[in-house]
Amino acid sequence: MKHKPVPIGVVLTGVLYFGLLFYWQWDELSGAGAARDAAIFGIVLAIAHVAYVMACFQIDLPASMKQLPIIGRYSKLYGWLIFVFIAVWY
Repeated sequence: MKHKPVPIGVVLTGVLYFGLLFYWQWDELSGAGAARDAAIFGIVLAIAHVAYVMACFQIDLPASMKQLPIIGRYSKLYGWLIFVFIAVWY
């Protein structure tokens, strides 16, 4: 049995996620200076993170890459950790 995504659920989840993100950062986005730059960076990083996670769930590695010892097993995890390190660093 193959499951299909529910379009209204996908749209509501996206609106809720990004709506709350913009609401949470609204004061910083309305201001100026370093706080505004940090809020913009956080929103761009959140969009990139969601796109990366969606790509990880939809695209599988080629069979030849899955055979590689470290890259094949942990490449998606390493990519996700890069997002975590960037968020912590900034």
